[in-house]
Amino acid sequence: MILVIASRADAAALLLVQQWASEGASLLTPRDLSQRGWRYYLNGSQPSTAGIGGQKVRVDQIQGVLTRIPSIWPQELSHIIPADRSYVAAEMTAFLTSWLAALPCAVLNRPTSTGLSGPYWRHEQWTQIAIEVGLAAQPALRRVILRAPQLIDTPEPSAVTVTVVGAQAFGSVDSVLYAQAHRLAQAAQVDLLTVRFSGPAADATFVGADICADVTDGDIREAMLEYFHRGRQTR
Repeated sequence: MILVIASRADAAALLLVQQWASEGASLLTPRDLSQRGWRYYLNGSQPSTAGIGGQKVRVDQIQGVLTRIPSIWPQELSHIIPADRSYVAAEMTAFLTSWLAALPCAVLNRPTSTGLSGPYWRHEQWTQIAIEVGLAAQPALRRVILRAPQLIDTPEPSAVTVTVVGAQAFGSVDSVLYAQAHRLAQAAQVDLLTVRFSGPAADATFVGADICADVTDGDIREAMLEYFHRGRQTR
């Protein structure tokens, strides 16, 4: 079984599960965490189980996990009374963080202290890491409007993307940018990362990064499957 953890509004995740039907793929939404079947033993004294699609599934039956949400949002929990949604969302996020970190299978990406799907960093943080590993980066600018309720990011220029999946990389760019994207992924300690550059040439500058990937791309979907299969073979 391959598990895709995503929002119920994530149409791409639903399509991905359909594409991976032959692999026994299942969608897990925040609402599913309220279903029966969940048992998590920190000390490993008994097999942990998950409630997926109305069935109790042993964690050793899960071959791989793709996580597409940084945390559980209260808005996803319409089945919880409004007064309790923020608390329940925080508890679910904490539970998933521990559960995902302990899974023996391949996970894209492992949770961190900032997000369920890897480092949930601001643009400025990604830019700093990119510079530290030797990438030429455009200035990270943020415009602030007085009395505005929030900061307003300056729009990014048009960019090309490189998506890293384990040891592979995808994008119509110079091979130099492949190497740079891999360096950034290694620095962030993730195996799934989309990196944006100002153009396809070797001298392009870093524009931004995202731990989510375009799962509608057939090559990226296939690479993720290969990643999960390799993880199963090496456990």
